[in-house]
Amino acid sequence: MTTPVLPTLARLDVLPVQEVRLTLEDGRAVVIDLDATPRALLCPLPHGDALLLEDWRDAQASAYRVPAELTPALRAAFFLRRVSA
Repeated sequence: MTTPVLPTLARLDVLPVQEVRLTLEDGRAVVIDLDATPRALLCPLPHGDALLLEDWRDAQASAYRVPAELTPALRAAFFLRRVSA
């Protein structure tokens, strides 16, 4: 069985109203509303990278690889969402 290749983040922008824009390496952009994704999960991987699951209970939900240099910014975005809730 082969391991699927996950889309990798190239850039992260925190937007107003609890949204995060993820720009992927292939140039596509995905906007995630942090309030509308309460089951999103950021899982650490070896070497500082992380795995972002939009919904940990949905096997069909999107997943992304977050490089080590973007992990702190994404973690901060999730933290700010919790603080303002």
